[in-house]
Amino acid sequence: MAIKVFTCAEMASEDVQSYCVSAKFYADDAYAKIHDGALVVLGDLDTNDAYGTPDYNVYKAKAPEAAGDDVVIVDLGGINEATVQGNIMKIGNKLVDLEAGEGIAVRCRRLMKGDRMWLGRGLFNAAPTVGQYAGAVANSTLFAPSQAAPVAGLKVKILASKGLTVGQSAYADGAGYEQLYLCEVK
Repeated sequence: MAIKVFTCAEMASEDVQSYCVSAKFYADDAYAKIHDGALVVLGDLDTNDAYGTPDYNVYKAKAPEAAGDDVVIVDLGGINEATVQGNIMKIGNKLVDLEAGEGIAVRCRRLMKGDRMWLGRGLFNAAPTVGQYAGAVANSTLFAPSQAAPVAGLKVKILASKGLTVGQSAYADGAGYEQLYLCEVK
């Protein structure tokens, strides 16, 4: 089972607040659930549910319509997380396959050249290969691996890979074992 995991390695959005924005995900013009590490396109400002006016802090987001769309990445982690001796800890939350409910504002990180992040196998529509590339694809919130750098839009290079144990299994083919990929925006 491919697990959806997103973790910052080094990203400009960790230091520059304007690179982090809030958004609510839409599918078919209605609020929809969205997963951690999703690639989404920001649209207009969302409507404030209480007053019916524009919400100046929250955008509408949707899946890319074309591979060349300008995408951001959803980061559902929060204050209650840390990396302790190389282990990702999110107290009070499960560690992987995080998902925000319909109509919930989520943090989105604008991607800059040189940003590095760890992505779980579940964030790719096929298994990526170290040394190759990945990018956005139309009508999907997942990365699409490719041998060469995508011609347009988001380009990430797969730099390295390591295992991640979720639960008690330490076997590469066992339940609860996942591959993480270190990716850099090019």
